[in-house]
Amino acid sequence: MKIADLVLEKDPFFTLSLDLFAWVDRTGNFLQLNPAFKRFLGYELDELKGQSFTYLVIAEDCYLVENALQCLDAESPVQDLVVRVEDSWGHIHWMEVKAALCAQALIHMVARDITHRRRLGQEVDRLAERLTTTLDSITDGFFTLDHEWRFTYLNAAAQHLLKHESGDLDGVSLWDVFPEGLGTEFEYNYRRALDDNISVSFEARYPDLGLWLDINAYPSREGLAVYFRDISARKANEQQLHVLERSIAASINGVVITDATQSDHPIIYVNPEFERLTGYQYEEIRGRNCRFLQGPDTDPQDVAKIRAAVLNGQTTQVILRNYRKDGTPFWNELNISPVVDDQGQITHFIGVQHDITIQRHNEQRLAFNATHDLLTGLANRTLLEEQLADAVNNTREEQVLGVLFVDLDGFKPINDTLGHWVGDKLLKQVAERLLAETEADITVARFGADEFVVVMPACVDLTRVQTKAERLLAIIAQPYRIGDNELRITASIGVAIKEELLASPMILVQQADMAMYRAKHQGHNAVYWYRKELGEKVSESVSLRRDLQKAIDNEQFELYYQPQVHSPSGRVTGFEALIRWQHPERGRVSPVDFISLAESTGQIIPISDWVLATACRDGKALNALGLGDFSMAVNISPMQFQRTYFVRDLFHVLKKSGLPPRLLELELTEGVLMESADWALDTLKGLRGEGIQLAIDDFGTGFSSLSYLKHLPVSKIKIDREFIKDITSDHRDAAIVRGTIDMARALGFEVLAEGVETHDQLAYLSNQRCTHYQGFYFARPMPLLRLKTFLERHHREREAFEI
Repeated sequence: MKIADLVLEKDPFFTLSLDLFAWVDRTGNFLQLNPAFKRFLGYELDELKGQSFTYLVIAEDCYLVENALQCLDAESPVQDLVVRVEDSWGHIHWMEVKAALCAQALIHMVARDITHRRRLGQEVDRLAERLTTTLDSITDGFFTLDHEWRFTYLNAAAQHLLKHESGDLDGVSLWDVFPEGLGTEFEYNYRRALDDNISVSFEARYPDLGLWLDINAYPSREGLAVYFRDISARKANEQQLHVLERSIAASINGVVITDATQSDHPIIYVNPEFERLTGYQYEEIRGRNCRFLQGPDTDPQDVAKIRAAVLNGQTTQVILRNYRKDGTPFWNELNISPVVDDQGQITHFIGVQHDITIQRHNEQRLAFNATHDLLTGLANRTLLEEQLADAVNNTREEQVLGVLFVDLDGFKPINDTLGHWVGDKLLKQVAERLLAETEADITVARFGADEFVVVMPACVDLTRVQTKAERLLAIIAQPYRIGDNELRITASIGVAIKEELLASPMILVQQADMAMYRAKHQGHNAVYWYRKELGEKVSESVSLRRDLQKAIDNEQFELYYQPQVHSPSGRVTGFEALIRWQHPERGRVSPVDFISLAESTGQIIPISDWVLATACRDGKALNALGLGDFSMAVNISPMQFQRTYFVRDLFHVLKKSGLPPRLLELELTEGVLMESADWALDTLKGLRGEGIQLAIDDFGTGFSSLSYLKHLPVSKIKIDREFIKDITSDHRDAAIVRGTIDMARALGFEVLAEGVETHDQLAYLSNQRCTHYQGFYFARPMPLLRLKTFLERHHREREAFEI
């Protein structure tokens, strides 16, 4: 052993150091080693002396040692050489080696075991890599800033959201890249985090990026770490939800949401309209089932429909009668829809309520108005027909079905004199009395203006029907108080009974209507039962009316003329135009059978116009014969006389025919003259002023006022044939005729006796100084051609008689 070796062995630093010290020659062989080789690597020192470095250094790192030896040969020290060595137990150690070339061409080497530190570094690197990988893989943005606001790191999401690459931002100030953030929530909150050393979380919108961001900033020794995420979609959804929520809150419909995941479907939301509609506040009903709105009269079928829809997860609509908190009912149009999650599971049900109470009431009112009379509230014709049909079908053979047709007597004058409002009130009171007097199974309907129909089904016998009809007469006849007026009115009732199969149930109403008219003819305030012959007569009347119209259209009428004679002279002074109808199937139809019908239907107007025009034309032709001046007497119907343009049309006919007005004589009945007396008087004076002759026809058969007669501008009175017929045998007829002649002479009127058929009648009338006659004794009515022949013969006979 050399002295130098002894010195080293006795050097405490050399022997006690934890670092590995060794002397190595220029080729890398160990010359001297300290005990640390033994302690850390487990090798005996003698074992290592003389060994090359390759004995310890693993093969993969030997080139590093060789490079280091070359550096030492070049007299360049070796610093921070890291190689791996293997200890005697086979473990690998990381060694940090430093070496320098010393005197005597020796290399002094110092090695330190850095295995633990190296492993820590590797772990740190691994963790750092993992952290970087993690930060780059997350969808949240992350960046770090130093205290000078410079970027020190950005993950991939941050680069994407901020639209900048990491290399572009490293070391660049945040405010240089995003100057728009200055003075905003971003600057305020970042500075607060750094200045106050607190974590800050906030949401804000950065307009230039077009993003809503959720930001969390954490201060650190290095500066500021910022996590942020794009919440634009969430904000859009929140905005949409807000709009939807506001829409639901502002909806005019009630909205309720229930939790479908719980067994009883508790309420979890209602909007304000639901609260207003039902009167319940949300806090009162939260967690309850909606069935509390139902009542005992809620339709069970609708409830079952809701349950089925909920059970099957279907949409449904029902109309329920619900109840508000204060107990008032309302009609609820309820629409129920399920809400399904992403997995297809029903999570909620939404109910939308619409209060259709007013609509329902309007529908009910419209339905009621469609089947009921608006004034009285009674059934109208439509409902009457339905209920009558039911009554007909449900009446058994041993039962009686009665129909009463009630018509008020004299109702029109009440309307005309007191006004329609009084008439309406009277009708309502009549309806109330009829309803009060009838049982639940009896139908009371308003059929027309003042007409009512009462249907009495399933009666045991006719007595009940008769009793009811008489009772109705009695209650209608009781006084009515309307305002200051006390009114009395009666009714005429026609009764029809179902006795056989009917083509239509309404035939019973028609039969009762016909019977009612017979009751009126009996003097009003009476009951008349329908008989088959009555229907046959009405049917005949309808048929005759139809044929009458055909006669008007086809001009089937003909005029006959009956001469009027001046007895003292025996000459013909004029003619009365009399209508005749030769029916194609019926033959000759008497005026008695169709004139009154024509007056009731209004057909008398075209008939009268035709008669007047034809008579004037024929009158002109007769006077053209040169046999004398003949007047033409034409009967004027009341309806014709009262027409507005009667006078104008009359003179138009005269002008067209060429007949002088003085040769036209209009025959009017007393009734025409007495109705609208002032107007009639003025019209007659106007006609008389134009030269037209006026005569009162059928005098004595009406109820004329003798005081009024003196003012009439008439020139002739015609005594009706009814008084002439028995004038020689009935002293009363004789007295009437005698009085009429005396009165007419006193007033300056001519008198014409109608219906003179015998010599005795003529003799009596002549004795009473009646000078004008008309009747079979002188001549029968005849058509125009025969009349001309009659006039010529009569003229020749008179001439021969005068010679």
